[in-house]
Amino acid sequence: MKILLIATTPFVIEKGSSLRVFFMAKTLANAGHKVDVLTYPVGNTPKIKNLRVIRVKSGYNRTGAGPSLAKTFLNLKILSEAKKLLKKNRYDVVQGEDTEAGFIACLLRGDHKLVYDMHNRMSEQLVLHKWYPLVPLAYGVEKVLFSRPDLIITNWKRVQKQLGNRSKPAVLIYDSVTLEKSPLKFKLPQKYIVYTGNFEHYQGVDLLVEAYWKSNTSLALILVGPHSKKTLLRPGKKGMIKFLGRLSVNETNYVISNSEFCVIPRVHGKQPSMKIIHYLLNKKSVLATDIECNQEILNKQNTLFVSPDTDSIANGIKKLSSSRLQTQLEKGIAKSLPSILPTAQEKKLIQAYKNLIK
Repeated sequence: MKILLIATTPFVIEKGSSLRVFFMAKTLANAGHKVDVLTYPVGNTPKIKNLRVIRVKSGYNRTGAGPSLAKTFLNLKILSEAKKLLKKNRYDVVQGEDTEAGFIACLLRGDHKLVYDMHNRMSEQLVLHKWYPLVPLAYGVEKVLFSRPDLIITNWKRVQKQLGNRSKPAVLIYDSVTLEKSPLKFKLPQKYIVYTGNFEHYQGVDLLVEAYWKSNTSLALILVGPHSKKTLLRPGKKGMIKFLGRLSVNETNYVISNSEFCVIPRVHGKQPSMKIIHYLLNKKSVLATDIECNQEILNKQNTLFVSPDTDSIANGIKKLSSSRLQTQLEKGIAKSLPSILPTAQEKKLIQAYKNLIK
């Protein structure tokens, strides 16, 4: 079948949403479908059989997340180009990636099937980034997104439950992460714990750093990701915390796989993080705060849960420094793996498309 996949995100860069779009496009193309990806003028163009990337013309070059006026104008160009493509091509399916692209897909008229791949709830993201005046608008957009598509794809069970009693199908497909590893060009500490991801306030990295110093652990702390200048550092204690900056996914896999355990110190938010799957696929035990967004896939068999405060995280670091507990949790991870493996997600996506065009 011929598919138009709309992605209002840079394509391809090594960030969560972009990597999910790439997984969707690659899986469908490798299954023999003809896939056109309509996207921003930012990112690397993959060379894959059956896959064509169409970029709207613009001077836009940002890769950051979150809403902006520049993105609004760019999305209008995406809508205009999508209408032109629908006139020139007979698409069997139009798939919108995340909120903006999903809404654009809902505005397009034709006899094609409509698919919405829901990465996040718009209303929750606006609250998370404190764009409170736009939240009522988000509820209106979500009403359209939840009702109009012929198929909704979600990346977490909690989101699927929020869709209500839809007469049309919804399928759960977790984010897919490559398991390939690339060694770093510099030496890592012999024993360390690791956090990967952004350094926004809700991630709790400042709390993690405070807890780390309080724990007096002999393990080093590795931080991977774009770092905020506000991240707390303790003067006079050099060498124990190492900032590696932004790494490729393959390099991040290498760092995770050689760690003692991984940390998710998040302090609030409802949408689970892609790093949960990243950590578990690398078969590493996890120390996580006991809040809603960390309670899917993670459980007491594969994770040590602690309260989101400095003392609890510090005690958790000391407790999980025990190799015996690490081994125990890693056995629990083995039971979780079958449902999150990339191959399992590919099969579910291909089957969902077969069911869509019956």
